[in-house]
Amino acid sequence: MLGKGLMVDSLVLPVSFDGGIDIEFKQSAPVTVTLVMDGENVERVHADEGIEFQSDSGIMTVEFKPCAEITFLHSKREWRKMLANKQED
Repeated sequence: MLGKGLMVDSLVLPVSFDGGIDIEFKQSAPVTVTLVMDGENVERVHADEGIEFQSDSGIMTVEFKPCAEITFLHSKREWRKMLANKQED
């Protein structure tokens, strides 16, 4: 397995409260994530230095600690596409 770094700045975390209130939390600052790869396949994604998400109003935040696994934010296919797009730039 091999780790590849990727700078991301537009991640979104959808959160549902009480099954009726849906809020999208947006990434508050660019961060580097590590994609743990098995050949061309993404196995896991970790937020190297942690990551913070804020509601539109900025009143509520959700924070993931350093090295937290955030693979669930996108499908593994989408993570692979993001990596390919960044490598083309």
